[in-house]
Amino acid sequence: MLSPLKKQWQAAIMEESNSIIRNETFSPVNLQELPNDFGARPIRLKWVFKTKRNPDGSTRYKARLGIKGYEQMDYGETYAPVGKLTTFRLLISIAAQNNWNIDHLDVVTAFLNPDINDDALLMELPEGWPHIEGLMDDCPEGEDSRVRVVQLRKALYGLKQAPHLWYRHINAFLLSQDFIQSEADPNLYIRNRSGILLLLYVDDMLLTYPPQATKEAEEIKTALAATYKIMNLGTARQLLGIEIYRSENGTISLGQGRFIDSVLKCFHMEKAYNATTPLDDKVKLDLVNETEGEADPREYQAIVGSLMYIALATRPDISFAVAALSSYNSRPFTSHLTAARRVL
Repeated sequence: MLSPLKKQWQAAIMEESNSIIRNETFSPVNLQELPNDFGARPIRLKWVFKTKRNPDGSTRYKARLGIKGYEQMDYGETYAPVGKLTTFRLLISIAAQNNWNIDHLDVVTAFLNPDINDDALLMELPEGWPHIEGLMDDCPEGEDSRVRVVQLRKALYGLKQAPHLWYRHINAFLLSQDFIQSEADPNLYIRNRSGILLLLYVDDMLLTYPPQATKEAEEIKTALAATYKIMNLGTARQLLGIEIYRSENGTISLGQGRFIDSVLKCFHMEKAYNATTPLDDKVKLDLVNETEGEADPREYQAIVGSLMYIALATRPDISFAVAALSSYNSRPFTSHLTAARRVL
């Protein structure tokens, strides 16, 4: 018998597989029918597993079938913008000042929506792909079922151009719903007639609106649900690892308690003593002793990168320290690593 944990992962795999099939992400291909000069080789796929923490503290298990994009030889535009943290804080402040609603929407399997017009994108299904009735009915007779080559019809996670294709797809949809893009942030969409604001961050959306526009906001959610598979998470309580707390009097505060705890645990600093200041004023980072050993650049860069996101999101008090530490990313010494750990 499968353990409860294995059952949850198995359910996550089946959910992802069914989403791929419903979206007609790929179709079987007969290799013998391809031209002799067809040079494209099938790109391999792999399963990626991740656990996510819900706002209520429960754990969600996610399985994603991703393409090994580094094997792609030919692709077009890949760039896609994301919402700015300053825009996120602006929306929060507007909602707090005017007592507006803030709803959180998540597009499930977002990258599976855009179409791809590239007949050369062949893929080899990974080992362990679950058998789903009707999936491979069109496979040529006699083909080895253990090696199944398919042709990609829609974007898939890991594909080089997938972010660009998804952004182009959702941008066109939002513009068709009478939204206009902000000149300051292309991921901020505004409905002038009702004052509804929508911030897009890849597949996450924050919908901010006044109480009198509730009916119109629900119509927008209905239109989104008719085009995409949407998870309506209700009142926003967490976005990108940033926790959103709203009190009864309408004030809103932001925090990253869970994310900071995970960073401390990642670098084995969860039991460290508190420091009174981010940097020690008696230590000069630019004075390096020749006998001092060099630190592991990857570990140092990982710490500084984590601190940088925390500083940009909710902790401006460590911004100076992070900026100073960032100057030594290319060649950190043990004194720099010690200083970075002090900020943690």
